[in-house]
Amino acid sequence: MAPDIKRIGQTIRIYWPEYSAALMFDRLIERSDGLHAEIQPVINGVHSAIPNLLTPFKANLLSAHNRKQVTTRVAENFRQNKIAIPVDHFVDQSIHWCIQTFRQGEPATLLDEVAYISTPFIINPIVLKNMPSVVFGLAARGKSYFALLACLLAETGQSLGALTVQRAHQTAYLDWELDRSVQGYRKQQILRAHPTLRTKGPLHRRMVRPLADDLPAVAKIIEANDVDFVVIDSLAPAAGGDQIGAEGAIRFFEALRILNVGCLILAHAPKPTENTKTKSIYGSVFFHNLARSVWEIETEQESDSNEIRMGLFHRKNNFGPKHSPFGLKLHFPLEEQDQEGGGLKFTHYDLVQDEELSKGLPLRKRIAHALENGQMTASQLAEQLDVPKNTIRARLSDGRGKYFVQLPGKDSEPMWGLLHKE
Repeated sequence: MAPDIKRIGQTIRIYWPEYSAALMFDRLIERSDGLHAEIQPVINGVHSAIPNLLTPFKANLLSAHNRKQVTTRVAENFRQNKIAIPVDHFVDQSIHWCIQTFRQGEPATLLDEVAYISTPFIINPIVLKNMPSVVFGLAARGKSYFALLACLLAETGQSLGALTVQRAHQTAYLDWELDRSVQGYRKQQILRAHPTLRTKGPLHRRMVRPLADDLPAVAKIIEANDVDFVVIDSLAPAAGGDQIGAEGAIRFFEALRILNVGCLILAHAPKPTENTKTKSIYGSVFFHNLARSVWEIETEQESDSNEIRMGLFHRKNNFGPKHSPFGLKLHFPLEEQDQEGGGLKFTHYDLVQDEELSKGLPLRKRIAHALENGQMTASQLAEQLDVPKNTIRARLSDGRGKYFVQLPGKDSEPMWGLLHKE
């Protein structure tokens, strides 16, 4: 009888129902002398309420000497637990199936025609199911607050502003930046302002090593708790700190592919310089290239204000056109509200109302907003929006008859108005 074989991240479990026992092969790595693994026997059945996990040990699966040692070790464990099974067959066949499973990878199949492909969201439009999405920005832009809000929305299946969730999800917050107490306090502050988001989650794990190096443990947490949405806070330490070149980026995304969950990755952007035209994710260009969706977060805040105005701008989408920008406003509690009431409150924010953040909106929307106050010439629009006149004329011409209407003007320059309100 063939065993029940299951992959849990990088771990391979070979379970034999007739013996109610299994061997777990963890941290598998191919070296010049063979395939090395950490082996853990499991008795009482992996589906038991309390499976008996015996002490793990390391071995080279292709070494005859090591295989003999594994057999002896497992036989001794089973003898101590009064388990009577043919250990030679159990160990030999378990190793055989582990090697075969490890090396075969995904099977090759014929590529069928697909009439329609859906890209389901965990949190629309930010987080795609089973795909990595990056939100990047300069330091102190509220990225961690936004990510914690995203977890609470996903956990409860609720929506807020432009962020829509269809059902509840199990979430985990992998944290290289803050500890559990700080995030717990932030959660409590958000729930003060949004009591309907109250939930036991998300799971929080303080991280130290790069994700690829800690993958077996993380994969087990995700498997055990049915997690389908993970926050990575933040990308640089998760990918290896100083080793965030192409190799670090590729290892990081390989680890995410193994986890196979929707992922919101928070990333920093390098400080802009005089020669910098656009911001980018700090590190290798592969962080941008291998993400399926990339968003940039911009914020505005007056020095004496308790509000942060956030704008999120879509910079990359592998599954279609980029989504429209959207805004949120984060209200911090006033000092007198710190103990009672108040809380961290998120609200929808219309970016066209913001002098700075509106500059990231499509020019057509900025022109339409300006024309809501009355007819203007291209020269007047160019001056108000601080955009070259030729660029304004091109957008007006493109939208004539659809968004804008051209009217007689003075001094041979036509006036422009809205054909209909946006």
